Amino acid sequence: MREFVETTARQHGLTLDVVLEVDGSRPRWTAVLKGIGGTVVGAHTVTSERLDPSLTVREIVAPRRLRPIYLSTRRDLDPLLASQMRAVLDTSLAGLGVQAYDGGTANESML
Repeated sequence: MREFVETTARQHGLTLDVVLEVDGSRPRWTAVLKGIGGTVVGAHTVTSERLDPSLTVREIVAPRRLRPIYLSTRRDLDPLLASQMRAVLDTSLAGLGVQAYDGGTANESML
């Protein structure tokens, strides 16, 4: 995430003023709540119990960042079961408006 933010800032002629680097979403939330600065977190970490009335949370809508999701199966897994697992994942992603990309072999597919 850090590399993505820095690259995007550079592409727009911006320089980030990084005063502290904290690893992990919980410590980053704590740092923000203590007034140390701001942070970028994954959407999955923005939950109602973490939201404090003193915080302002905004979705980054552009540029959009996608994370790869990988489906990995054992080589000796029943091929029918592996196919059914892939179909369930494809259907779930389609429900989110994301199209799967099969960039690998039958045993190594990037979604």
